[in-house]
Amino acid sequence: MIYLIKWALALTLLYSLYGLTLRRETFHTLNRAVLLIILVTSAVLPLFHIPLGHETWISQGFERLENALAADSAPDETFLSGQSTQIRRLHDDDAAIAQSSSCNRTITMQQSNNPGSFHWPTVFMGTYTLVTIAFWLAYLHSLVGFIRLIRRSTLIEERDRVHILSSPELKNSCSWMRWVLLANEDGSTPSILTHELAHVRLGHSWDKLLCELTCRTLWFLPFAWMLREDMNDVHEFEADRAVLRTGIDIRAYNQLLILKAVRPGLQPVVNAFNQSRIKKRITMMFKPKSNKWRAAKVLYLLPVMAFALVAFAKPISSPTPLSLPVSVGSSHQLSASTSTLDFTKPSESNVSIKEFYGVLRIDGEPVTLPLSGDWLNDIDLSKVTVTKDEQGNIVQMDLRSKAANDSIYDVVEVMAGFPGGNAACFEWLRQNIHYPEEAVTKKIQGRVLVQFVVERDGSIVQAKVLKSPDELLSNEALRVINQMPAWDPAKVGNKTVRSHFILPIIFKFPQK
Repeated sequence: MIYLIKWALALTLLYSLYGLTLRRETFHTLNRAVLLIILVTSAVLPLFHIPLGHETWISQGFERLENALAADSAPDETFLSGQSTQIRRLHDDDAAIAQSSSCNRTITMQQSNNPGSFHWPTVFMGTYTLVTIAFWLAYLHSLVGFIRLIRRSTLIEERDRVHILSSPELKNSCSWMRWVLLANEDGSTPSILTHELAHVRLGHSWDKLLCELTCRTLWFLPFAWMLREDMNDVHEFEADRAVLRTGIDIRAYNQLLILKAVRPGLQPVVNAFNQSRIKKRITMMFKPKSNKWRAAKVLYLLPVMAFALVAFAKPISSPTPLSLPVSVGSSHQLSASTSTLDFTKPSESNVSIKEFYGVLRIDGEPVTLPLSGDWLNDIDLSKVTVTKDEQGNIVQMDLRSKAANDSIYDVVEVMAGFPGGNAACFEWLRQNIHYPEEAVTKKIQGRVLVQFVVERDGSIVQAKVLKSPDELLSNEALRVINQMPAWDPAKVGNKTVRSHFILPIIFKFPQK
C-alpha cells in the first residue's frame, strides 16, 4: 500500500510539470520519451531508499502512515486479557504488540476470533484488488476481442514483417504490434495505411501497454489516465507527421480526419486512425515548430527526481543496528552456577585471579597462567564472569580487556538473543509490558523502535528510542527493555562481544 501511494505521488509530481512545460511544444519524439521516463521513473523511484542523516517531512508522514497500518494489521494474533492490556505477536517483523482492551482482570490466554473488528487497511486493499482485477479483465476482454478480429480478417499483403489485413467489421482502421487492420473503405486511401504503418514502425503499441499497466494499477489516480491521453496524442502527432512528410496536401488530410471522427470500440488496445482529439491534431499540424532551446525544459526532470529520492528516503542510524532474527534457534539458559562479580569490591574478590588454577579466558580466548608483565591492569575487573561447580568452587573465569570493552559490534558471527529464543522473548514481553493509560485515553498507537547494547555478560545498556509516535509509548518501551533479563551475548569467533540490537514494539488497541 505504501508503495502504491509513493508511486502515485511520484507520477503526479513528474507529470504535472510535464503538462506545464512540454505538452504544447512540437517536440513529439522528445515528449514521448519524457512520458516514458515519467512512467518508468515514477514506478522505480519509491524502491530506492538513499541514506540520510535526518528525516524529511514527507518521510515522517510515511512513517506515521506505516505505524498506523502496522497498528491496524492483525495476522497470527495471540491475546492476553487482563490489566486492560493485550499482547499480539507479529511474525512478519517479529515485533511485540501491546494492545489495550477493556477485558476482565483474570489473566487468561486465548486465541482471537473477533469477526466484528474493522481493519480498514484490509478493507482498502481488498477493494483495491477487486477493482484492479476488474480493470484488467476489461482490458484483456478488449485484447482478446481484437485478436479474434485479426483471425477473422483477410490478409492483403505483408510488408517488412507487418501484416496488413482488411476487415468488413471495422469502421475505422487501426494497428497493434505487427498488425494493421484496414476498414474496407480505407483500403484505397494510401494516407491511412501510411499513418498506421508509422504507428507500427515507431513501436507505439509498447507505449500503450506500459500506459495500460500504469492506469489499471493506479486506477484511482486521475493523472495516470491523463498521461495515457497525452501519450495517445503524441502517438497521433508522430504518425500525422509521417504522413505529411510523404507530400500529401495538409488540407485534404485534415478533411479526411474530420470524416473519420467516429471513434472505434477497441481504443484502449490499438492505435486507431481517428483516436486522438481531431481539433488538437489539426492545430498541431499548423503550429510552427517550437524553438529548439525550449527543449531544455526537459531538464526539470532532474531536480524533481532528486527531490523525490530525498523525499522517499529513509534515514538510517549509525551504527546500523542488528534486527531481531526470525528464529534464534537456541534454547540455552544461563546456568544458575554462572554469575558476574565485581572484583574491584573486596567482598566479591575472595579469589586471586593470578593464582587461579581453573579455566581462564580473556575476551573468549583461553590463556595459561602465569602471564608476563602486569597484564591484570588491562583487565576490566568490574565484570568478571565466574562459573562454579556443584560444591560452589569457581572452575572458570571469563575476563574482558578494557580495550575490547570499548568496541560495540554491528556485524557479528553469532547474534545476541534472548535466552530461549524469540518465543521466550515475546512471552516475557507479554507478561511485563503495560499499555500507558494516558495513551489509551488519547488513542495513541504505533511502532516504537528501541536500540540497545547487549554487553558481554548479556546485560542490556544504552537503550534509546530511534522512532516513536509518542513519548508515552517511548517511556514504556524503554522501561520494559531496561528490565529485561540478561541475553545470550553476541560472538565473533570464540569471543563474546558487545553488539547493537534493535527491537520493534508495536502498541495497538483494538477497534470497537
